[in-house]
Amino acid sequence: MSQQQYLDAMGITRWQRRDLPMPERTESHQALDETLHSVAKPEATPVDAAQLNWTQMDAAVMQCQHCLHAEGKQKRLGCGHSNADVMFVIAADDQTLLSSQGYFSEGAQRLFDNMLRAIGLSSQQIYLTAIVKCSPQGDPPLDEEAAVQCAGYLVRQAALLKPKVMVVLGSSVVQALQNTKQIFDPVGDEPLSYGEEKIPLLVIHSPEHLLKNPLDKRLAWKELNRLSKRLKTA
Repeated sequence: MSQQQYLDAMGITRWQRRDLPMPERTESHQALDETLHSVAKPEATPVDAAQLNWTQMDAAVMQCQHCLHAEGKQKRLGCGHSNADVMFVIAADDQTLLSSQGYFSEGAQRLFDNMLRAIGLSSQQIYLTAIVKCSPQGDPPLDEEAAVQCAGYLVRQAALLKPKVMVVLGSSVVQALQNTKQIFDPVGDEPLSYGEEKIPLLVIHSPEHLLKNPLDKRLAWKELNRLSKRLKTA
């Protein structure tokens, strides 16, 4: 008895390959693909915080669920003086530091405080915030989608604060604020501004970067002096 006869006797249909042509894709197939793609990944849009005051915005950030990154994460709007002349912006808050009052590790916080004191400022005289309000673990790259979602908060913070100068700590931060992939050199000479009010924008290496790259402290000092001059003439 052949193998095929045994299979037939057992009621098992033997699979045979058939080289059939693939069905042609129709417009309906294409439309379905586009629909599924749009459902799977909706376009990120900024949070609307245009009418919020400080208290309302703080509450909104605490309850924010506008992106996938917000779920289960602790959040912080910012810290410092709500009438400060200088607004410092970092990429994202570090989840491991939320129990502290600062945004940096202990060593970086000391360096940041020393940088401020060198130009006659203290941490109580500035306002510090992050582009992304929910806190990733450690120091990951700035998430572009989360940055877009949180942009409305930062716009409103700047509108309420009305700082004389905005200082961004790191080139990735200024890329997000300027909505560009262009590489910005901290301590560069190109004049930058933020928002419709054209707030003067300075770029300085972050304290965490300076701890790892101490030779860049000289360049950061140059920008700190520029900041000091702007505050005196603003």
